[in-house]
Amino acid sequence: MKINPEKFRAKIIERGFNNQTFANQIGVNRGTISNILGGKTSPSLIIVQACCSELNLTAEESFIIFIQPGKKKKKKKK
Repeated sequence: MKINPEKFRAKIIERGFNNQTFANQIGVNRGTISNILGGKTSPSLIIVQACCSELNLTAEESFIIFIQPGKKKKKKKK
């Protein structure tokens, strides 16, 4: 699952967290958050749910951050 790291990071900061405090709140280590933000790993569904809950994201915000509308795969030409 690709995420929108800029919007995710902005929401973390907007809610008054840094990577360490946010990670502590959702029960993961700081490296996990850093790797997700850096695109090295994808968040599991459980982590996505924890993030949405802790950041009080609306359904629309969750969609924009974790699903990234508009980034469609290109169809291969035959």
